[in-house]
Amino acid sequence: MVDAVGPRLAAGFATIWWSFFTAVNAVAGGLASLVVFRLGLGIGEAVGPPAFGKVVGRWFPLRERAMAAAVFDSGSRLGTALALPIVTVIISVFGWRASFLITGCLGLVWVVGWFRLYRDPREHPRLDPAELAYIEDGGARTVLPAGAAPAVRGRWVDLLRHRTIWGMMIGFFCLNFVIYFFITWFPTYLIQARGFSLAQLGTLGLLPGLVSIPCGWLGGFTSDALYRRGWSLTAARKTCLVGGMLMSSVITLSVFAPNAYVALGCFAVAYGILAFAAASIWSKSSSTGSSSAEVTGGNSSSSRITRSAASSAAYGSSANTTASGSPT
Repeated sequence: MVDAVGPRLAAGFATIWWSFFTAVNAVAGGLASLVVFRLGLGIGEAVGPPAFGKVVGRWFPLRERAMAAAVFDSGSRLGTALALPIVTVIISVFGWRASFLITGCLGLVWVVGWFRLYRDPREHPRLDPAELAYIEDGGARTVLPAGAAPAVRGRWVDLLRHRTIWGMMIGFFCLNFVIYFFITWFPTYLIQARGFSLAQLGTLGLLPGLVSIPCGWLGGFTSDALYRRGWSLTAARKTCLVGGMLMSSVITLSVFAPNAYVALGCFAVAYGILAFAAASIWSKSSSTGSSSAEVTGGNSSSSRITRSAASSAAYGSSANTTASGSPT
């Protein structure tokens, strides 16, 4: 879809779709309707990673791409952090249905700004020729000039024949398996296992998300710096990615934390290191293959869907089988 209509239309209309299915959760009358609405939301959400991967690939040269990926990815971290206090207040004042309606409307506000402001590099009215040449000479995947032969577009299933794609899919799965804990089960864990009140959840619960934002920027800066210093693109990305994934295992120490504050510190460090690694894997996806959207969609969206199901089942099973009040 992104390759067919471009990132501007794909991201815009996908967000309209996502916003609608977010808002209609407010009128869910039971399990069946809730499942249908959540599936609709997931369809719209799946377009985001390929679209924004395409944007990074078109607008930024290779030597700046990890930092660009880190900045756009930090939006999801900021959103996760701010959602805790904001949604908590909305629920406490207006009820849970209002939280879906308000967040859905915010998505529509974003769409207006997106369609008004975003253009591809060759279509942007304020981009001068020198800057366009800098972007394209640095390896950006801009629209082909007139008369140039288009790249041969293969089937998406052909991507599965490449080891690089499998490595990226597994990397996305492992990265997002843990990140999904912070998006879904982290508030439940703090309340049920660590005894947090709603007030504490809306304040102290912000810490991991806030820490992850500058850590993601640092990851992007480090990866790009290694590449500019002469490292190969693969080595620069892999070093930050593998190192970050290994160090994020500090999250396991939260099980043995003597109190909630030490556990929260472990979570903050782990989430920050995951964000550090995420910058490299996002930039890697926009630098591989003949189309950044094909590659990002082929490995990111499918692995994100798989990890969502797997992590939800794993965390949910753990929550159901763990004794009440236990921090494990």
